[in-house]
Amino acid sequence: MVVTRDTALVAGLAALERDQAVIAYHEALAVEAGHRAEVGGLEDRLRVALLAEGTDGARRASRADAAWLRWIATRRARVDRDLALSVARRMESLAETRRAFARASAAHDLHETASREARRHRDAREEATLQALALLALGRTDP
Repeated sequence: MVVTRDTALVAGLAALERDQAVIAYHEALAVEAGHRAEVGGLEDRLRVALLAEGTDGARRASRADAAWLRWIATRRARVDRDLALSVARRMESLAETRRAFARASAAHDLHETASREARRHRDAREEATLQALALLALGRTDP
């Protein structure tokens, strides 16, 4: 199994795949953080709206408070759904990142093993060549 160029290529590709998986995971984290921040903003808006509810007779009469609260609730439901999807994507991305790390580690180990084996073969050939040269220098051709 002394195919070090191929194993080096496989190890390099696996490392690239690992790096791409890490980038995708960080992107999924950022999307999730954005949804969490939006949920926090909506909760703040809801708190302010509930505190202000009923303080202005004109807003109450025009039902602006109720419409605003409905909009916040509708938006919150959408953002909660998006947040749940982003958490699922992040978990999927995390699993893929772990698999990519495992593949990269296995490819690296395979390449290291192939490199050691290639070195052993090369060293054995060099030793055999040196022994043959030593025998030739002594005038003998049989070991």
